[in-house]
Amino acid sequence: MSKVVIVFYVINAFQAMIIVVGNAFTIYVFRYCRNNLKRTGLLLINLAVIDLLVGVATFIEIIAQVVRKESIEPIHYDDPISVFQVLCSCSSVICLVAVSLERAYAVLKPLRHRAASTQAYILSIVFVWVGGLAMALVFTLEMFQLLPTIYSTAIQDVVLVSAFCVVVAAYMAIHTRLKVTVKIRGKLCCAKFVR
Repeated sequence: MSKVVIVFYVINAFQAMIIVVGNAFTIYVFRYCRNNLKRTGLLLINLAVIDLLVGVATFIEIIAQVVRKESIEPIHYDDPISVFQVLCSCSSVICLVAVSLERAYAVLKPLRHRAASTQAYILSIVFVWVGGLAMALVFTLEMFQLLPTIYSTAIQDVVLVSAFCVVVAAYMAIHTRLKVTVKIRGKLCCAKFVR
């Protein structure tokens, strides 16, 4: 059993290292190319920061588990860093939803998208963090046994499955719109060529 747990810790630490390095690089690139930064970049920077925090929280959780125990055991999600990890993980998923909805809005309503204010992007970032905080609150209530596990699990599953469905629907709408646009442009090109 301990070999399996050690392999799990190593894989988890390697994954956290890739997350931290990749998102630190992303944040650096966005900061370095600040002159070309547009409003849509705000959501991507927010996503990179959230994912960086997920990697850091994973490292902290692994270190806390290894230091606290004399023997290596499976990770138990019942300490404050787990609440922080739930906050960041759920915020990351909700931010992916916000990015996909923003992309769908850009493709489906391009003129309105160009006229959108920076305030809309800031509000979506606030919504992402509030959603993450709500999920962390549900996890905390379950951890302190103030909310039955069945309700907590149901709430978290509904939110995550809903997020998945929204992302899929947004990208399917983008795909459908682009497919129709290509057909229309193809017909226009053929009509010009025939004349």
